[in-house]
Amino acid sequence: MELKNKNVLVVGLGKSGVAAYELLEHCGAKVSLYDGKEDLDTSSYKVPVYLKDLPEEVADTLDLAVFSPGVPLNIPVADELRAHDIRIIGEIELAYLCDCLLYTSPSPRDLSTSR
Repeated sequence: MELKNKNVLVVGLGKSGVAAYELLEHCGAKVSLYDGKEDLDTSSYKVPVYLKDLPEEVADTLDLAVFSPGVPLNIPVADELRAHDIRIIGEIELAYLCDCLLYTSPSPRDLSTSR
């Protein structure tokens, strides 16, 4: 799936959600952000941010939603997205779609210079 110019909602504004937002911007997506908490400071974001409720007219425009790992899929916003037939993915699938190379912590054996 080409993400350039797609309307993508990132759900969950913790560290990984912010990283997903940055990756989507790098891929050329039109990003919006959502979090269920009403008291978050959203002043540093240059994209639309929705707190607590997602307006119906926003859901109508979305092509994809990316859920952060800590956000459950049984919350009202997920139900609303499903009702609009919006594809919901996680951050690992997002990385695949953006053709990112993922690194995990190397084992000590991988760091060894002699065999």
